[in-house]
Amino acid sequence: MQNTNQVRRILYVDASFNSETKQSKICLYDKELNKLDTLTTNIPTSSSIAERYAIVYACLYAKKYNLLNNKIHILSDNYSATINPKIKDLCSRLNISLSWIPREINEIANNGTQNECNIDNEYINVCNLFYELIMEINIENQKTIETQVENQNINNNEKNILINAFQKIKIQDKPYIALGQIGKYLKQNHKSLQYKSLKQLLEKYPNDFQIVNKNYVKLYQ
Repeated sequence: MQNTNQVRRILYVDASFNSETKQSKICLYDKELNKLDTLTTNIPTSSSIAERYAIVYACLYAKKYNLLNNKIHILSDNYSATINPKIKDLCSRLNISLSWIPREINEIANNGTQNECNIDNEYINVCNLFYELIMEINIENQKTIETQVENQNINNNEKNILINAFQKIKIQDKPYIALGQIGKYLKQNHKSLQYKSLKQLLEKYPNDFQIVNKNYVKLYQ
């Protein structure tokens, strides 16, 4: 029978970043074992990244020592790290709770960042790899978002050029314009606009243009 009154396993974390050496000290304090882990890493490039790294280390610590069946609760005195979407997602996937605490309550882990490293290099390399993978996912997601925004901007500019071309050469009271007329206008006034088929280009925007009888185009008002 599962123990519903299971006591939480508290893990305190803290981090420091040295801007001169470009090194970070990561510290974890396991309250139940009165155990203090301190490691040195070159992965973080700022104090805020070091604080996120500390939480990731706590997640790996819980996994390494098979603590995930317990109610793991990570405490950090860096608020931005505790609300970071990627960090929150990682903790959620591992069923680990995460909270911010004032620095004065995190004194042991905070002081531990001044200690010498007591974690072997092999495990530090594992932590570094795991953290880099998380960051790489963030980078790829950001690149995807940036690409989508860039493509949207290109499409909007492209569509506006086509609408402008139609309006410039439209004959009053005639709803259609020959594709050839638009093509000629674009070659003269928008030489940078690249396309293989003007018809296919216009068909990218079905809410704005209608191809009529294969050779004419109508602009939806």
